Amino acid sequence: MFEKKKWLALCLSRYLWAVKLPPQNAAGAKKLGGRSTARKRPIGAG
Repeated sequence: MFEKKKWLALCLSRYLWAVKLPPQNAAGAKKLGGRSTARKRPIGAG
């Protein structure tokens, strides 16, 4: 039961963080997203 609550809290906090992301942090979020997509791309692809 505790693990389920913990998991639910984690999902909820992540969801709320994504929804309530302030406009001033939008650039930082884009930078973070770009970094993650670049990491998934093979080194010789670019």
